[in-house]
Amino acid sequence: MIRFDQLYHGWWPAGGGAWHVLLDHVDWSMASGDRVAIIMRPGSGKSSLLQLIGGQVQPVAGWLDRRDCHCWPVTLGHRLQRRMGLADNLLILAGLAGLDPPAFADWVIDFGALGAFVDVAVVDLPSS
Repeated sequence: MIRFDQLYHGWWPAGGGAWHVLLDHVDWSMASGDRVAIIMRPGSGKSSLLQLIGGQVQPVAGWLDRRDCHCWPVTLGHRLQRRMGLADNLLILAGLAGLDPPAFADWVIDFGALGAFVDVAVVDLPSS
C-alpha cells in the first residue's frame, strides 16, 4: 500500500528559478498489487516522485505511508554499466539491493516486455 495524506513536495531548480511544486497537498492511495503509469513531461518530477515514494527524499509536508511497499531504490539506476547488457546490469543491481538476482532480472524483463533487449548493451538501448 502507498498512501499520500496532504502530501506536499517541491524543489528549487538548480541554477535558480521559481519553486517547482510537484505535489500540492495531495490525498491518494494505491493498494498492494495495483499498477500505475507515471507519464509526465521531461524535467517535471518523475524521478523526484519515485525518490519520494522510495524513501530517498522526504516530503516537505504531509504524510506518506509505504506500508508493505518494496520500492526499487531509484538511485541505483544511475549505476548501470553502459557497455554491459541489460540482463547483466539487472543481476548486479539486484545483488546490490539484496534481492534474488535471477528472479529479479526475470521479473523486470517480463514486466517491461524487454526480452528482445536482454543482451543489448545499455548504451545501445532505444530511448523510446
